[in-house]
Amino acid sequence: MTVSVSPASPAFDIFSFVSCEDVKAHLALLRDFHDIRKNASDDDTWQKRVADSVTKFETWARKVQPLENPSISLDLDILMVWHTYLLNPVKYQHDVARLYPGLLQLDFADMVLRMARGSLTPQAGRQADETAPPPQASVTAELSDLEAAVQRQASFIDKVARLGWGEKATDEFLTNCIHRYGCFLDLMKTGTVHSLVPTLDLAWHSHQLRGSRYCKETKELLGHVLNHDDSIPETQLSRSFDETNAAWQARFGTTYLAKRSFAVPGDITDVDGSSACGGGCNGECGSCGTVKRGSCSPGECGECESRLSETLLGAAGCGGGCNGECGSCGTRA
Repeated sequence: MTVSVSPASPAFDIFSFVSCEDVKAHLALLRDFHDIRKNASDDDTWQKRVADSVTKFETWARKVQPLENPSISLDLDILMVWHTYLLNPVKYQHDVARLYPGLLQLDFADMVLRMARGSLTPQAGRQADETAPPPQASVTAELSDLEAAVQRQASFIDKVARLGWGEKATDEFLTNCIHRYGCFLDLMKTGTVHSLVPTLDLAWHSHQLRGSRYCKETKELLGHVLNHDDSIPETQLSRSFDETNAAWQARFGTTYLAKRSFAVPGDITDVDGSSACGGGCNGECGSCGTVKRGSCSPGECGECESRLSETLLGAAGCGGGCNGECGSCGTRA
């Protein structure tokens, strides 16, 4: 498939790391997680669901033994927590080797693919096992951290849901998404910048679901495991973005992203205190949830939604139909 909007190809095959099928299957799983959140009647109910899910995961993970196939006992609550745990790859590998060694042999991403293909069906969330022994005192704080991480991941999933899920997940779109992730890794490999800010979380997250394989592949490529920490304050991310944009421009000769927007749906200001998401409509279209103060009709320009799409999924272009080719909107990449 021709990649029409991404920079020159990196010097390795990124599609051997993560495929369009991987990302599609991941999106389907995120839909299931989003339904769990939607079905919670209020915030208190959701917080209890998260706490119970973390407890269930910890109980289940302690029971998994090497050479055992535990997939038939999985439910969505366990998968939701396990998914979040994998998105902190360095901590996950350290904790699992110490506390849950049975998980090291399991390929979460392969399970997600089997679910998407219909060969594996997880059970709906069930009541936590009240008879299970309590977690070790040494892991109690870690479980609290995991609860907070599940909450943050739910916020990310909600943003992706607002983009319309499968409507944009065409093969071309996902190919571009993965290709830009490969270019990001290529830029990381140069070591020319201290701190890079990604705008391609979905492809990167999908790769991280490979667990040990992700760690092996990024270490071989970069000389170290590429860690992911979603608890970094967004103000710090914003400060690092200009450096990323400049490095991308220097290496690939294209714009990384015209402006990094950290406004999320429902927010009324960006980190710099200005209204709108930076997509070009000055907030008038309203699709990103920021304050309207521009000249386009609501939903007309598509800029705000595309800005959020580019940030989360790693695709380029403003949504005007040229797939980023014309460059007039400043999102050419």
